Amino acid sequence: MNWKILLGALMVFGGNRNPPVVHPMDSQPNPYEGLKRMAYAVKYEQLHLPDAHGKEILYGVLMDWDYEGKATVTLVSFATGDASLYISTGTIVIGGGHHAEVAETSKAFIEAAETILPQANSADTALRIEPGMLKFYLLTNKGKYVIKDKIDDVYNRTSMLTGLFGKANELIGAIRRITPAPGASQGSHARSPGYR
Repeated sequence: MNWKILLGALMVFGGNRNPPVVHPMDSQPNPYEGLKRMAYAVKYEQLHLPDAHGKEILYGVLMDWDYEGKATVTLVSFATGDASLYISTGTIVIGGGHHAEVAETSKAFIEAAETILPQANSADTALRIEPGMLKFYLLTNKGKYVIKDKIDDVYNRTSMLTGLFGKANELIGAIRRITPAPGASQGSHARSPGYR
């Protein structure tokens, strides 16, 4: 699968189903940073997930993808199935988890991310965009972790993150399928300040 083509299609063409989405409005400020910080701040308890019984549970993943230095794509996924896509240029897709395909794919992405949790670092978890990097923020009920690699190594399939990046792109594809093309009628869907 060509990751660049998939993202390019999302950024240019959108999808074709009724969305809970939003395309940027030129007259409004870019919500990217605020939404990203809000998603990063979500706590396990806020999601009403089952009691962890003392175990460490991965409940959320944020992926920052430096897309050729042109934009940062942030994919947000929670164990509840909630999923959103924030692009630093201002395109925001919120509420994807209300669609069954997105919710299932989001949960599968969280499960896949559990495999890299043991290699993740808890020392530097600041939300910081790094040029040329792919970065996963792993949110657990016991702390936050980060794991990253050069995006070129991921594209070349020489990174341990390549498999998880593939799962992330499956989720982006599911979100794309529920996203209208730019300029399509959005009906009653409006810009939402939430993270879902």
